Amino acid sequence: MAMNRRKIYPTWPEGKPKVFTMSYDDGNDCDIRLVELMRKHHVKGTFNINSGVCPLEPMPYDAPKKWRRLTMKECIDLYGDDMEIAVHGMVHPTWDRMP
Repeated sequence: MAMNRRKIYPTWPEGKPKVFTMSYDDGNDCDIRLVELMRKHHVKGTFNINSGVCPLEPMPYDAPKKWRRLTMKECIDLYGDDMEIAVHGMVHPTWDRMP
């Protein structure tokens, strides 16, 4: 007895055959402009933050750096309900220096 097999084509929401996503790390203030652009162009993304190094209060800029880490509240407010927040490790270890 031959079985009638259908070919299954997985799709994304609304039947879209492909998806475009973006992923960024570390939760710093460079994400502010990035999120503005992403929302303007209806692009979704995942923002990986380091839960153990988010400062409690906004920090000043470090001289050699051109950015600062966002607080956890700033991350939640910035990424809102339309972006995904993921954990990127607690303290952002350097893997080649770990035992």
